[in-house]
Amino acid sequence: MPVEERFWTHRLRWRLRGTSWLWPAFAAAVLIDAAILHLLPPVGSEQQINAPAGLNLVGDVIVAGFTNLFLVAVIAPWLARRLTDRPVPEGQIPPPYELHFGRTAAILMSIGAFGLVVVGLGNRPLIVSETKTTETNARLVQDWVLNHGNTEMKRNLETANTARLSSNFFRTCIANDHRTKYWCFFVDTKADPAKLTRDSDTRPNSLVAPAG
Repeated sequence: MPVEERFWTHRLRWRLRGTSWLWPAFAAAVLIDAAILHLLPPVGSEQQINAPAGLNLVGDVIVAGFTNLFLVAVIAPWLARRLTDRPVPEGQIPPPYELHFGRTAAILMSIGAFGLVVVGLGNRPLIVSETKTTETNARLVQDWVLNHGNTEMKRNLETANTARLSSNFFRTCIANDHRTKYWCFFVDTKADPAKLTRDSDTRPNSLVAPAG
């Protein structure tokens, strides 16, 4: 086989090897990243959108898709061009752009997935702690209502609305039958044991502790 033909077939084999598996790898990266975002969210529950789990999963797929597309369509070509322009030792066949592009895109997507795992695991203690404090608040209010509340208060326990006043301090209110008055409680989960006190203010959280 002539040298030029051997050179051409060698480069063609490199090109096919560099790009043939890129888009299957992209699809796999999107699914893996979406699963990581869903199981190990990088933000606490207060920053997450309150939506059904299925809808949140669709959102995770969209975020993962756009993120990986940015890596493949913007960052990987930029790096691949610079790798292609590097000089090679005399007598060696320079790898084509497609091979650099495929390898660079795969490495970037792998780094992206690893970064999501690291951020998700780093945020995990915060989510667990946050969940414990909100569960403690709900449990204390429910126990008080069931043990000391009147019939109307117990009947409306499901209307309980909680506002976080600080990281470990909550105000939870329960409406009366006509939604004209509210029984409210302060809960301090930082205290050991957690402490519940009545609030004499009968206004709802929307007036006393509005969001934002």
